[in-house]
Amino acid sequence: MIYTEDFFALGSPFPNDNVVQLVDSYTKENVNFQKTTTWHDGSPMASNLADGIIYRKKGADFYVDIDWLCNRTVYVKRFGALGDGVTNDAPAIRRMIDFLPEKDFIVVFENAKYLQGDGTYLPYDIEDGIYHNVDNDTEIGTPIFYSFKNKSDFTIYGNGALIMAHPDNAPIANTRGFEFLGCQNFKVINLNYDGSKDTRKPNGGDPSGYNNQSGFKISSSKKYEFVDCRSDNTCMDGFTITSDELFNNPPVNDWNEDGILRNCHSDNSYRQGCSVVNSKRFKIVGGSYTNTGKTYGTSPKDGIDIEEGTMSNFGRGSSDTVVEGVLFENNLGDGLALHYGTHDATVTKCVFKNNSFTVAPDPLALTCNNTIYNNNLYDSIVRLSGGGDHFFGNKIYLSSTFDFNLLIDCEYAHYKNNKCRETLVYDNYISRDAGTTPIANGVKGSVIIGNHKDGVKVYNNTFQNLASKDNFFFIFGDQDRQLEFYDNTFRNTDEFVINAPVDPSLIYTNIEAFFKKAYNNKIEIEGIPPMVSVAERAKGDKLVKSFTVERIPSGKYIDVTFDALTSNFDARDLFVQVTTRGYWYDADSTNLKKEIMSVSDVKPISYTGTLDDFKKLPVSTGIYTKNNKSTITFKQSEADAVNNPNYWNLDIVIEVLGKYTDDFPVNISAYYDTNTQPLIINLPIAKSENQSDSTAIDVTSLRNDFNSLLLKLKDSGVMKQ
Repeated sequence: MIYTEDFFALGSPFPNDNVVQLVDSYTKENVNFQKTTTWHDGSPMASNLADGIIYRKKGADFYVDIDWLCNRTVYVKRFGALGDGVTNDAPAIRRMIDFLPEKDFIVVFENAKYLQGDGTYLPYDIEDGIYHNVDNDTEIGTPIFYSFKNKSDFTIYGNGALIMAHPDNAPIANTRGFEFLGCQNFKVINLNYDGSKDTRKPNGGDPSGYNNQSGFKISSSKKYEFVDCRSDNTCMDGFTITSDELFNNPPVNDWNEDGILRNCHSDNSYRQGCSVVNSKRFKIVGGSYTNTGKTYGTSPKDGIDIEEGTMSNFGRGSSDTVVEGVLFENNLGDGLALHYGTHDATVTKCVFKNNSFTVAPDPLALTCNNTIYNNNLYDSIVRLSGGGDHFFGNKIYLSSTFDFNLLIDCEYAHYKNNKCRETLVYDNYISRDAGTTPIANGVKGSVIIGNHKDGVKVYNNTFQNLASKDNFFFIFGDQDRQLEFYDNTFRNTDEFVINAPVDPSLIYTNIEAFFKKAYNNKIEIEGIPPMVSVAERAKGDKLVKSFTVERIPSGKYIDVTFDALTSNFDARDLFVQVTTRGYWYDADSTNLKKEIMSVSDVKPISYTGTLDDFKKLPVSTGIYTKNNKSTITFKQSEADAVNNPNYWNLDIVIEVLGKYTDDFPVNISAYYDTNTQPLIINLPIAKSENQSDSTAIDVTSLRNDFNSLLLKLKDSGVMKQ
C-alpha cells in the first residue's frame, strides 16, 4: 500500500510505472494514476500545470488521476476539504475550483458540513459600523467565496452538503457564498449554504459595494438549473439572479437567460430570499422563500423580488418569468413582488401565508401584462398596480380579524395609451373565517379600485365575510365611466353576522358614474342597498337603465338619483319614462305602471296631505331637482310589508325619451327613515281601489304639471301634434 504523498515525494524510491495504484494520503481511498504528456485542454504538460491533486509530477514524468481522465470528476475532499464543521475548508474548495477546466466536468461534495472562513479579518476593522481599509476598496478581507466564471457544461453534486459561513466572519462581499458568472449549460444539485446572519450582523445602512453578498449568485449565465438547494441566513440575498454584464464598462449585451430554481429554499435572509434582476425566461418551480428579515433585516425584505434594477443599453426588465408551486410565508416584506420592469410573468399554484403579493406601478409601462392564477393566499394582501394584469382563479382565505385589501390600482394610463392589455380580475374566491367568538370592534376588508380604470374588468368574483365596518368596496379617481364590474357577489354568512355584526358605518361606493358596465352584482348583506346597474350600449342607442331595488324594509325610503346632468343637451328635451313592477304603496299595486317625468326645469312644490295620502301616491313620491341631480323616491307600503313579505323587490326601468342620448349615472341610496325631500305630485296612471280622492289643490297642481309636460313632449318630438 503506497500513499500518494509518498509516491510523488521528492526523491521517491518507487518506480515510475505507466499506471500505479495508490492510496490517497488524505481521504485514505484507492486512487489510480497513469502517465500523461498533455493537460486536460490538450496542451503539453508543464510543471506549472501540475496542481498536486489531479495532475502530479514525479521526477521528469507527469501523472493524471485516471478517474478524472475517464469521468472528468473531481471530489472536494481530494483537495483537502475535511467537512468536519470545524476546519476552515474555504482554501481547499477554492483550490478545487482553481483546478477546474473551462468546460465539461463534474464536482462532488460529500454529505458533510464545510466551514467557510475562520472569523479573522485583520487588519480590517469597523469604524462607525462600516468595514473599511485604506483605499475603501470593495475587495477587502481575504477572499473566501467560491467563484465559477465563464465555465460551461458541468454538474455539481452537493449530496446534501452544507457550506456554513463562520459565525464570526465579517459581513462583506469577500465572504459571500457561491457565484456563477457567465456560465452556461450547468446544473447544481442538493447543495446548501448557511450565511450565519444572526451572528455576523450585516449593516444594511452601509452602502459600500463590499456589503453586497449572497448565498448563490448567478449572473449573465444561460441554460442552468439549481435543484434541491438551500440558501439560509444569508447576509444579503439567498439567491441573486442578475445580468451584471449589461452594466460593465463598456457594457456587454449578455443577459441572464433560461435559468431554473427547482425546489430550492431560502429562509431568514437579511434582504431578500431571491432577487431576479434583468433576466429572461427565468423559472422558479417549487420550493419556499420564508422569514426574510424576520430576526432582523433591510428593505425590501421580500420572499422573491423580480425587477430590472437599473436600465440597460440593451432593453429593460425581467421578461417571461415563471413562478410556480412556491411557498411564501412570513417574509416581512412582500411574499412575491413583481417590481419595475417585470413583464409577461406567470405566477401559478403558489401558496402565500401571511404574505402579500404585489405588482408595482411603472411609469414606462414595462411592469405590465403579468398573469396570476390558481394560487392560494392566506391572510395576504394583493396589489395590482402595473396594468394589464390577469388575476383569476385565485383563492384568498382570511382569518377572522385580518385587515384585508385587494387593490386594483393602475397608476398610469398604459391601457389608454396602448401599452398594455386589459386588466382582468375574475373567478376569484375571497372568504373570511367567521370565527367562533365575537370579534371585538369588528373587522375591515375592502376591494379598492382606483386611478386609471379604463380597460379594467372585475367579474364573477365572490367576496364572503369581507368586512363588518368601514368600506368594503371603494372606488377612487375620476368618475369617467370606464370600470366594468359585473356578476360579483358580496355576502356575509350567518355565523359572521353573529360574531361581527354589521356596523352602521359599513358602506360601499355605489356611484354609477364610475361604471361602463355594472350588472348582476349581488350585495347580500343585510341593510346594505343593491348596486347600481349599468348596461353598455352602442352610440345612438336608446338609453335604458334597468335594475332591481331589493327588499325595501318596512318604513324605509330609498332614492334613485340621476346624477351630474351636465352633458351637452338641451334641458327641455330630457324626459324619462319610469316603468315599475312589484309591490309598493298600495296592497293592490301589483300591475305594471308607467309614467313620464321631466327631469329638467322642475319647480318643486310642497305636499301638505296626510301620511296615508302620501303612502298612496303611485309609482313614486315624486321627482325633484337640486344641484343638477334629479331624484325619485320609493317606499314599501306598510300593507305590503305585512301581507306580502316575499314580494318586496321592485323592478325599475328608466328609459330616456326625446333627443337626449348621452349617458348619465343613476345612483341608488342607502335606506333611510324619514323622507324630507320636496315633492312633485305626478299624474297617476290609475287610481287604486283604496286610494282617496285628491284635494282641489292637488288636482290643480297635477293639471298644471300635466299640461306643461304635454307641451314639452310635443316640443321635444316625443309626441306629435
